[in-house]
Amino acid sequence: MGSRITRRNWMLLSAAAGGTIGLAGSGTADPAQAQPLPAGGAAALPPAEYKLGMVTYQMGKDMTCDQLIELCRKTGLAGVELRTTHAHKVEDSLSAAERAEIRAKFADAGVAIAGLGTAFEFHSRNENKVRENIEGSKSYAKLA
Repeated sequence: MGSRITRRNWMLLSAAAGGTIGLAGSGTADPAQAQPLPAGGAAALPPAEYKLGMVTYQMGKDMTCDQLIELCRKTGLAGVELRTTHAHKVEDSLSAAERAEIRAKFADAGVAIAGLGTAFEFHSRNENKVRENIEGSKSYAKLA
């Protein structure tokens, strides 16, 4: 009689298998074959192709757009995802002129608006709530 596989065991086995596959395709595990950094260390490497940004979910939730822009500029953050219902007041109720003003403000400062974050949920058992959230999401997609 074979042993019964529980959900926990299956998850552990899957994670182990995935990790093994990932290691096999990640290059060499032999430190002797690793490429050294160029003279000058990491500073001599070409600039990274990615940039850091922030989400205003917690850290920026109480900041205005001007404060967010200043923070991003001072810290070198390239962009920001603006969460809705926070102090910066980027909401779907903004007029076209207000939306343009906010976009221009961020663009002039060199800070990208990476996107908008909302709290719409689509997993409710209440179909009316899901429909309502879909419509709300459409409204914010137009804002973005």
